[in-house]
Amino acid sequence: MSSLGVVVPTKNSLKYLPDHLAGLRAWVDLAQEVVFVDSYSTDGTLEYIQQNFTHPGKRLVSHPPVSMPRGTMASSSLAPISVISRRWAIV
Repeated sequence: MSSLGVVVPTKNSLKYLPDHLAGLRAWVDLAQEVVFVDSYSTDGTLEYIQQNFTHPGKRLVSHPPVSMPRGTMASSSLAPISVISRRWAIV
């Protein structure tokens, strides 16, 4: 099994998601886990992800609004200890 994890930071990203998720689908089968870290979107971002993206390792994490880098880094602290050593791609 792959040790790759993918982090997708979002905040009111609904207008970008159709293209972004289409590109992600092309290679996401290589990943064991896909974590969407959302900074309290108000435009339907999380709902769109829930309805339009499937992956056995999908997780949705809400994080208080901060800069994208800080929100992305916060997601690693939420990962189970067994996957801390995983290689992560931020897309």
